[in-house]
Amino acid sequence: MIEPRTTISPVSVVLISVLALFVVLPLLRGVNRELTKLMELRKESSFLGKNVQVSSRIEDRYEKIKSDLDRMDNIFVDSQSPVDLIEFWEKTAEGYNLSISISPFSLRKNKNDLWDSIGFQLSLAGSFSGFSKFLERLETSYYLIDIQSLTINRVGENKDNKKSKGEEEKILLPNDVKANLIVKVFVK
Repeated sequence: MIEPRTTISPVSVVLISVLALFVVLPLLRGVNRELTKLMELRKESSFLGKNVQVSSRIEDRYEKIKSDLDRMDNIFVDSQSPVDLIEFWEKTAEGYNLSISISPFSLRKNKNDLWDSIGFQLSLAGSFSGFSKFLERLETSYYLIDIQSLTINRVGENKDNKKSKGEEEKILLPNDVKANLIVKVFVK
């Protein structure tokens, strides 16, 4: 038996070539362009995903640091109205049964100081243990201060046992102390 032979006519070859050239080839190019766009979108999506992760980490860190920043802002006293600081000193002295007198004090400006400052003189009288607790409280408070000078005198039996002028009259015991502090307070 003889098998039929198929012959391809030249017209069919031309038609297939034209079909491949004008139909299939543009379709393949379009598919290639779309695949390239898809790859770019994947890269962009991955990049945006990383940016979202970085952004959320930054937000988390900011929230953690925000309270510290607020506290740091509070360590500097308002130079125009240091009322909060003075009230803090008065309440602390009262808590340790000390009498206190607060007055402004002029400090020499130092070129090496990083921040502006104002000075105060604190005159205290009372028990030595109360005074030492007051000093400890000053050191651990959230205000940024620097004690420039400290003078402590024991009240003797022969000395005047009343407080100095301008202060409330309070009888001091022979073992009590009178103290003067010059304090530099850093301001906003």
